[in-house]
Order: sequence, then structure tokens, then C-alpha cells
Amino acid sequence: MLTTPLGDIEIYVDDNKVEYMEKNIRVSDKLCPDVSGRYAIKIDFIPDGKIHTISCKIKGHVSSEKDGIELGERLELKSFYKDNTKLSIGMEGESGYYADGMCISDIYDYDNEYMEDGVLYDKGKTTLIYFPIKDERRSFSVPDGVICLGKHCFYACDHLHEITVPESVIRFENNPFSGCEHLSLESHTPHYVIENGVIYNKFKTTIVGCLNGSQIDCLRIPETVSLISRNSFWNCKGVKKIVITKTVDRIGYNPFAGCENLIIESENDNFVVKNGVVYDKTLTHMLCATDKAIGKEFTLPDGITHINRGVFSGCKSLENIDFNGVTYIDKSSFTNCVGLTDIYVPDTVTYIGEWAFAYCVNLKKVSIGKNTFVDKNAFNECSAVIERRN
Repeated sequence: MLTTPLGDIEIYVDDNKVEYMEKNIRVSDKLCPDVSGRYAIKIDFIPDGKIHTISCKIKGHVSSEKDGIELGERLELKSFYKDNTKLSIGMEGESGYYADGMCISDIYDYDNEYMEDGVLYDKGKTTLIYFPIKDERRSFSVPDGVICLGKHCFYACDHLHEITVPESVIRFENNPFSGCEHLSLESHTPHYVIENGVIYNKFKTTIVGCLNGSQIDCLRIPETVSLISRNSFWNCKGVKKIVITKTVDRIGYNPFAGCENLIIESENDNFVVKNGVVYDKTLTHMLCATDKAIGKEFTLPDGITHINRGVFSGCKSLENIDFNGVTYIDKSSFTNCVGLTDIYVPDTVTYIGEWAFAYCVNLKKVSIGKNTFVDKNAFNECSAVIERRN
């Protein structure tokens, strides 16, 4: 049990006291001179699709008028006071997880990261890790000397209308500007090329991302491109048509999620497009799709065994899915499919990946075979009743 100056920490799940493990996290005296200790608390919990309440109590603590909620950069904190001592307990806030269930950061590491004007960098200020979603600035200049923009670092920063990227930047990680609806870039880095809102590496062999506000009637992938990176066209509602040309040999997961108006065509033998859905050339793996192609009801074609990562993510129109002999449902396959209310997972399915049905908030009933392995957080933020068939 973790003992603090205000009392012993007790953790409850549904009002039942549970055991937990605590981990002492180092604190930088330089960055946090007034913090005498930081701990992470971990409990064992297996997701079951039901809603649970997790609470924390300080045994013996007498309430103070100063007790209350405080907002951090990415944490919502409940703070308790006793004399000159404050104890803050935090849970990941709304920006703690991306739409596909990927965690931005489990624990702050103050020895290797620091904040400047609300923006999170690594210790050497060479990587910009996170720009706060609620920041109301309309423009931002990435400091000179930053060499890397971290994955989704400007995710959903709708207030931002302009970002200036300095010459020092040599790397964009996984679509750093995803979800920025009104953004334009002033880029001075020679390592990336921006054409009609599409971001390429300097050799135009990789599509890195696409600005969400781009209006593109038809994009023929340039015949220099071999890789369409993961999440690269995420939520680009203004892109109407993409043609996969012959030079493309790899498509990252979930590149077209949220592209509500997109039609996909292929001139490439490695990628077969049927009714707007992209499959591998063996027609055993479903690779990517759009909400427009999936519609309200979808049946997996005969022979498809694998639903690849993120395929149905964000398909909000989908109400019914027939798995039809599928054996493998990969990570984040159906995240944010808010139209799903009940699903039947056939006995052929041996694996359901992490976050597979996370944030399917209207999912009420799930039937799964007894031998299907369900990975952690597969039904996170779902209130569904999960039935295991004999």
C-alpha cells in the first residue's frame, strides 16, 4: 500500500477495494523542485465490455476547502491539501489516446521531456512530441533546432491555421498534422515536398501525410511513390478519388480512415480493389477501406482470412458485419464504428486484437466462440455484454 503524508492510498473498482502495485517514478529536481515523489499505480483488470467505476480514496484524509479538480497539460488532476502539502491524483485526459487506441504516453518522464509554453519536447529540444489540443493559438513556429516532429504531435489542433516548419527539421513521424482541419504549412525544410496539400519525402518515394483541408478531385499516386504511409490521409474529407499506381508496393495501416467521400481505384497488380475496398493480390487479406465503400452492411468476401489493422476504423455508417470465415481480426480494426450495436464473431476467428472494437460506444451485445483469444482493451469504452459460446 502506498503511504502519503495525507494518508494511505486505497483503490476501488465498483466500490470493491482491490490490490494494486505502485512504481516509484524518478523526479527531476531541476524541472520539478517542489515535487517530493511521483508514483504510478497499476491494477490487474481484464476488459469484459461492461462499464466499471475506478476510484481512489485517501484513508484518514480530512477534506479541505482547497481540495478539487485541477487541469494539467494532458492530465485531469484531483488535488488534496493538508497544511503545506498537496497530493494530486491524475487520470489520462481526453488527449491521452488517439482514435485508433494508441496511447500518446503512459507516464511523463521528466528526466527526458519538458514543457515550454505548453508544448512538450524531448530533453534536448530536438523532437516536438506534443502540442496541446486546447491551445487557442492560430499560428505556431516550430523552434529552429528541432529536427523531428513526433507522430500526431499536432493531432486535432483545430485552432491552428498556420504552422511554420524550420529548415532544421529532417523527419516527420507518422502524419504529425492529422486532424488539423484548417491548417496550412509554411515549410522551409528541404527534406519534404508539399504538393496540393499532399506531403511527400524529398525523393517523392513516400507519402507521409495530407493536410485535412485539402480539396482534391483525383489524386493519381505519382509513379515515384512506393509507400503510402499509415494514417497518411486520415480524415481528409476533401479527397474524392485516389488511384493506386503501379510503383506502390506497400500501404501502411489505416491510411484512408475518415475519408468519407473517397473512392479508391487500383492500376497495381499487388492491390486488388473491389467495390472500393483494397485487398492483397492473394485475396486473403483485407487491407483498407473507407466509410463510403463499406456502407451500412458489409460481408467479408469468401477466402478473406485476415482483417488488417485499422481497416474499418472510423466507418461510422457500418451497422452490420458478417465475418464469413475470417480467422484474424487485427488491432484497431473497428475502432469508432459507432453504428455497430451487436456482432456475432464466428468460431473461425482465433484472435481479436488490441483495441479492435474500442470506442464502439453503441455496441450492446457481442457473441464470441470459446476458443477465440481476445487481447487487452479490445472492447475499451464499450458497454456491450460479451457472451462466450460453449
